[in-house]
Amino acid sequence: TVELTFTVQPPAGRHTLQVNNSPVETIEVFELAAQKLNMKNAKIYSSGRAKPFDVKIKKDKVSITASGSDFYHAEDSYATAYFPKVKGNFVATVKVNGFGERTHEWFRAGLFARNDIEQSYDVAPGSLGSVLYFTTPGRAGIQWDEFADGCMHKASSSNLPEDVKYPLWLKLVRHGDSFSGYISFDGETWTREKQTRPVPGLNEAIDIGLAGGSCDKNQYQVEFEDFKLLVEK
Repeated sequence: TVELTFTVQPPAGRHTLQVNNSPVETIEVFELAAQKLNMKNAKIYSSGRAKPFDVKIKKDKVSITASGSDFYHAEDSYATAYFPKVKGNFVATVKVNGFGERTHEWFRAGLFARNDIEQSYDVAPGSLGSVLYFTTPGRAGIQWDEFADGCMHKASSSNLPEDVKYPLWLKLVRHGDSFSGYISFDGETWTREKQTRPVPGLNEAIDIGLAGGSCDKNQYQVEFEDFKLLVEK
């Protein structure tokens, strides 16, 4: 036997897929439309523990500097530039240019989605529906609120290949109440790295953007570029 890989691009709609006598799979394809985003119109927010913070936007580049006690669990510390109330399925991509010097190995930064990004758990019961597809200086992974308690307790991550240098690209795909995260080291070839189970309490319209958060109460910096968003028609 030989393992085969092939790509199909069916039209929008519901389809069944079967190869010879394999089990029948049902897939649903959504038609997407590119959103005209101006990062200067993005909303800026920092949770209390991530302060002091700084978000600089220059054309399509976004630099986020943030402190924090952890971008995980109930600490929920982050600074973000985001767009509110994106409805339905979407595909978000961004280029991560890199981190500042001597950045902590667990400074998380990436694509962040949440029912209400400005309702962090560090000042009040957090908003439900939070998902982060992130990279650190040496790892990449996904984390989400699996218990509907307003903070992210479930995570899955793995080391980046030793020979990989920044920049790299991240992609977060919403499909219903679940998410898939993809990574690329050249901006063209994508590998599906991680995915969530259905995220409880997720709204139909959620906030989506770029975020970074520290874990040791020190400030670190990350630079993003070319944030793009495709939304279901």
